[in-house]
Amino acid sequence: MVEFTLLVIGSYLISAVLVHAVYHWFPRLREPSRHYVLVTRNNEQQAEYALRAITWLSKLRGIYTRITVVDESSEDQTIPIIERLDRDGSMGVVRSRNWLETEVWLNHMKQQVRTACDRDERNDWSAEDRHRSSGDRREKITVIYMNRLDDRLTTLLLDL
Repeated sequence: MVEFTLLVIGSYLISAVLVHAVYHWFPRLREPSRHYVLVTRNNEQQAEYALRAITWLSKLRGIYTRITVVDESSEDQTIPIIERLDRDGSMGVVRSRNWLETEVWLNHMKQQVRTACDRDERNDWSAEDRHRSSGDRREKITVIYMNRLDDRLTTLLLDL
């Protein structure tokens, strides 16, 4: 009985070491496949719910996500709540003064992602490797305007 228990524990430890080794040797597996951009303005309750839902569902489904919050001069506790929820420092916070500045920033960010994907597709790989790489590296960007009820509900329920 003891031998069987040690065999099970040993197998588990070897599997865990192998998984960590694969992620260390192949960093492309750790790249985000989804990028959520939350645009907030005085949305302390909705922002907290959305951030918790995105992180919980992405961990549940095993999808690596990146979250950026664009705040349009909130006057309530939105920014302190977001900073409190960002325990590991991986969430980006961008502050803008108005909706026009936010749209300029979003367009610039989308252009950067397109440029990076185009650069990857021009590499000298075989056609099969290029297709697989562009499919994996292409990050899906979802913009959620927290002031729009339909944006919050539809995106959080159907997009993950």
